[in-house]
Amino acid sequence: MAWAACNDKFQDQARWLSGVVLEFVMFELDLAFCSEKFWRSFEMNFCFSLIKR
Repeated sequence: MAWAACNDKFQDQARWLSGVVLEFVMFELDLAFCSEKFWRSFEMNFCFSLIKR
């Protein structure tokens, strides 16, 4: 009985951990995507400002 309770606790922790890892990975991907978009628009604006001069 104690082993079953321990096993449940372990499964809960594993589920929680995988959720945290998934959240982190999604956040990192989102961050990378946003920064890539940011840098692309920054480069475009920079080039346009050079051309306009």
